[in-house]
Amino acid sequence: MTKPIVYMTPLAYAKLFGYARKCPIEISGMGFVDVLPGKGFLVKDVFLVKQKGSSGGTELDQEALGKMASEWIMNGEEWKNEKMKTWFHSHGKLSCFWSGTDTEQMNKNFSHTQWMLSIVVNQKGEYKARLDIHYPIHIEIDDLQLVLEADIPAELDAQLTQDIKDNLEFAPVYTPPKYQKPYTPKKGHWDSLLKEYIIDEENTTQLEDQSTAMLLLAEQV
Repeated sequence: MTKPIVYMTPLAYAKLFGYARKCPIEISGMGFVDVLPGKGFLVKDVFLVKQKGSSGGTELDQEALGKMASEWIMNGEEWKNEKMKTWFHSHGKLSCFWSGTDTEQMNKNFSHTQWMLSIVVNQKGEYKARLDIHYPIHIEIDDLQLVLEADIPAELDAQLTQDIKDNLEFAPVYTPPKYQKPYTPKKGHWDSLLKEYIIDEENTTQLEDQSTAMLLLAEQV
């Protein structure tokens, strides 16, 4: 099975790892997610919620979460409740893994949802991401890839294309010459050449012996 990819906007990516780097203890929050059919998910933004945290864990304030959800409904922003499908937390300077406390938090707070993305990060910039599908049965897909998605504005995209056209000249691809093995004369080769050697009529040279002919022939080969 091909695992879905978790894309992140520059804003969400910067905030996710920024919270982890600036907080000396564990901290957690939520995020808004769009489903990308055939590709995976796009985390558009992340944010903090009232919580209690320590060097060994973090727990969201459920009353604060409920109040926030109610305010969204009253303000005509129900979509925020529907898109709030990411839970993230940090592990400080520790490695990224799913601790027993993490699993407890996921089961306690999000098992009623159809699905939820979970991301754990640390101050080194490392991460671990997983998808939990709760209905109709619980399926866990771990070790998802996070990808920073940079949306290029149309104006900038056109400028980049023009810059390439103005400054790039395509050079021919260098093709190295084929390797040729050194020539190795066969047995009797020199004798054969001596028989076929013809002395220039205008510069007749008397070959005194076979050794002289060999020398002259070697100079021309």
